Amino acid sequence: MTMRVYDGYYKMYRHMQVQGPLDAYPIMFASRKETPYKDGDESADAVSIVAKHANGKIALVHQYRPVIDKWVYEFPAGKVDPGEDVYGAAQRELFEETGLILLMDKQELRATFRVFPSVGIIDECHCIISGPCNGKLSTNNLTDHEKGQVTPLLFSKPELLALGE
Repeated sequence: MTMRVYDGYYKMYRHMQVQGPLDAYPIMFASRKETPYKDGDESADAVSIVAKHANGKIALVHQYRPVIDKWVYEFPAGKVDPGEDVYGAAQRELFEETGLILLMDKQELRATFRVFPSVGIIDECHCIISGPCNGKLSTNNLTDHEKGQVTPLLFSKPELLALGE
């Protein structure tokens, strides 16, 4: 049985008893939904976009993350808005964060896979979308809270590999 502990703007926090292999134990986790994901469900809470530019480079953003107090390189990503599917969210987020345009429509974009990046503490699901893009990098479409904290970039494969050094 799951008990709601707190309702917040983005998440509700729940407490539940889990039956493990040896005994039952309590867990607390964050959730955005009333019911868990089921096999075959194509929805997601967020999208990450692996976009290859017409010049052969991959789109990334350099973004400040206050939770870890660091600037990190990430694929453009964001939450799926109510009433939006993952493909529309991918097109919108890539444009907002980089100014680039995904060149394929919903039928052509590829939902590579869905991941649960922090499944031990939250049931948030990310859909990884990949496709070609074009356009010029821009920060003109960033939301107010992203301005000054997100820089769009294009990297070649050797440049991407060098980031890990």
